[in-house]
Amino acid sequence: MTTRTKQSLTLLALFVMIFLSVFSRPLGISESVKWILLLGQLVPLGLIFYFNSKLGEERRRAIAEGVPTLPEPVVRMKMRRQLIFIWGVGVICSLTAPLWLPATGTSRGILGDSLVGIATAALISVIFWLRLRRLPAEPAESESEADSAEQDERQP
Repeated sequence: MTTRTKQSLTLLALFVMIFLSVFSRPLGISESVKWILLLGQLVPLGLIFYFNSKLGEERRRAIAEGVPTLPEPVVRMKMRRQLIFIWGVGVICSLTAPLWLPATGTSRGILGDSLVGIATAALISVIFWLRLRRLPAEPAESESEADSAEQDERQP
């Protein structure tokens, strides 16, 4: 099993544990099991950080061995698209809080749930805006392409 597969399975386990702990009241999960789920989320979270570092090591090793990789602008654009997608899903889920928050048993009324959803969407947007701001919107021209373009302009 590859490191990427292990990371994906760990992420899936984490999401299931979060889902069970959030919706524990309507699912009839006891308080002691809820605490086990809450504390148990730390294990997959730690494994995800471990797998991320291991994937980074594998990527650096592949670059050192000369294995062809995607160009940096392509990787950055892919990261940008993924971040925008995750941001959109997060904002949509948070703005629908008045629909699903009462199912968790922590409802504050329609106004309170709406305010929680709006505040969460704003927080998610700020976090993702700060991250997206560091990524370029368009792939930058490489220096060799810019140099060849300048040489073409100088030739009569």
